[in-house]
Amino acid sequence: MVRERISNLHRFAVYYGRGSLQDLAEYDMVILEPAHYQEEEIQYLKSRQTLVMAYASVIEVPEYHPLYPLLREDDFLRKKGEKIVQPVYGGFYADLASPHWQTLLHRHIGQLLVHSHYDGVFLDTIGNVEWPELPDKTNQLNAAMQIVASLRKWFPQHGILQNNGLETLVNHTAPFLDAIIWENVPLGDSASAAWIEIVNQRLRNLQQKYAVRTLLLFDRLEQMTRQEILRRRQFADLNQYPVYFAETYFQGKVTPVNRHI
Repeated sequence: MVRERISNLHRFAVYYGRGSLQDLAEYDMVILEPAHYQEEEIQYLKSRQTLVMAYASVIEVPEYHPLYPLLREDDFLRKKGEKIVQPVYGGFYADLASPHWQTLLHRHIGQLLVHSHYDGVFLDTIGNVEWPELPDKTNQLNAAMQIVASLRKWFPQHGILQNNGLETLVNHTAPFLDAIIWENVPLGDSASAAWIEIVNQRLRNLQQKYAVRTLLLFDRLEQMTRQEILRRRQFADLNQYPVYFAETYFQGKVTPVNRHI
């Protein structure tokens, strides 16, 4: 039922702030930061026929992450002996090949799906395994594939969404996914036009083969010109991709649903 609803959704939102239940309930599906919502709020959204997906960071682990205190020293990915720090948000990179981290991650996601009653999970930061500067890249990529495959095995009826990972990862994880979120497509960069077309064709092929949806996500809505918004909207409409425009860092306020019709 959940997977079928994802395949037919028209409007979705990504919001990491608090509250805004009335606005969120206007969407077919929402992705939320679990730390900010109680079970009764999740149930309210579900009663309004809104799918509720839990945010889960796969490779980036900030110090405020609930699993951070449980990490061991050998759970961190290192470069030249030093822990790798995400430059924008400051989180550390976990070693996806670490059995201990994999166990923590699976338990965390299982808790969200089974006990907190989320309809599915949004695997954020997993696409970072494709970054050229990432050490131990082959093992990290293989581990990411295994994580997604095992989640599908253990939670066959729940939704699984992947953020980016559009070069290599998606070719291996698509059979286990319900949707791929393509975040911040660089439509204003003419140098990226050929790459965008290659990725777009890849995603269309995967949708035909595995029925995996492509959803577009853009942030910094409040900083976009009308022309930039229209360019992104036209790309979404042309490819029949549901799209969501969020404010910076996906907080602030929920974008009114009529901006996405």
